Amino acid sequence: MGDAWFIGPFLIQEKWALYVISFVISYFVLRIVLKKKTIDSLIMDTLWNGFFTFIITWKFSYALFHPISVIQNPISLLYFTGGDRGMILGVISVLLYFLWKSKRSSFSFHQYMELGILAVLTAIGSYRVFVWLFYLTEHFILLFDALLPFAIVLYLIKSEKWLASVLWFSLGELLFSYFKHESPVILGFSWKQLFYFAVIVICLIFVMRTKMKLSIILKKWVPILLFVGLISWSVYDNVTLNDRKESAPEEQREGKIGIKQGELAPDFTLHTLQGESVTLSDFCGKHVILNFWATWCPPCRAEMPDMQAYYDGHRENDNFVILAVNLTATESNRGNIQPFIDELGLTFPILLDEDSEVANTYEVVGYPTSYFIDDRGMIQYKVVGPMNRDFMRKQVRQMNE
Repeated sequence: MGDAWFIGPFLIQEKWALYVISFVISYFVLRIVLKKKTIDSLIMDTLWNGFFTFIITWKFSYALFHPISVIQNPISLLYFTGGDRGMILGVISVLLYFLWKSKRSSFSFHQYMELGILAVLTAIGSYRVFVWLFYLTEHFILLFDALLPFAIVLYLIKSEKWLASVLWFSLGELLFSYFKHESPVILGFSWKQLFYFAVIVICLIFVMRTKMKLSIILKKWVPILLFVGLISWSVYDNVTLNDRKESAPEEQREGKIGIKQGELAPDFTLHTLQGESVTLSDFCGKHVILNFWATWCPPCRAEMPDMQAYYDGHRENDNFVILAVNLTATESNRGNIQPFIDELGLTFPILLDEDSEVANTYEVVGYPTSYFIDDRGMIQYKVVGPMNRDFMRKQVRQMNE
């Protein structure tokens, strides 16, 4: 998923459109619950503030993780977020805000947490169901991942035990994470896996300390869930590994040419500013980030420093190359290209699409647009809009698995 929708003259990324729709669904569900439980609607003010606290922390945490990049290229703050690490900081900031607010209002911390978690899980579940329906119906196991938040919401509404709900949701997320592509950062675990593991440990500590009845259930079921999860993951991993091994030679020999995921990327030959010919198929055996950009495009300028940083630091270990195709036909002056390259210190191949032939083949309608092509020449992902280095590395590492 990485395309965009056109609404009149406006271009909106698919994922953000689905985020908004899921958020609206979550809002109406929350209003219904408030009315049914006769809870004062004033609590919505705090929940809104909590939401904006998360967004602001998540958004501007990019500056915390990449301060030098932001100083050198301030515009990057407009386009990038802190990613998974930023989300973790956002959750922590919301917890602290709810704790602070509960000491200054008639609503308790437990009420804030119960309703906040209900809203978040409803939004997550809605988004995942949309994604599964539109793009992932062939991956049946991910349907259970999409329905998990709704199951936890029903449990939360009935039991009003937000701590237990968080625990069960985190257990489920940790289990399903082994059926997804996750980029390991520490001891083979991704940031999300480390986060959910930490949440599980914290919840278990609080559960045991308060001697909740749930602790008896956990002692019985957690080992079983972990055992079943590990066995399921092992079976899944072996099956998919065998499938990849069996299908790889066949896919290398033939494949449908197209620009959708799983199709063979259309080959092309373009020239650099120095007049050298570069052909896409020459990079078979390497992963390719095929990026379409222009000098007049602000988001293109924003992502280039991150693209160069990722290229400098990881092109050998991650086995990839960046082919940056300049949309030369849209440039007011071809002479703007070399100064742009020199200013940002770009060293990866810059190709000139002087007649927009390649851009038309790849149906480029928004700038920048990037395709992630694996070492067999198959398109794995498309992105409309700017990318930061963490996102690029995550996508390339998924193709390495």
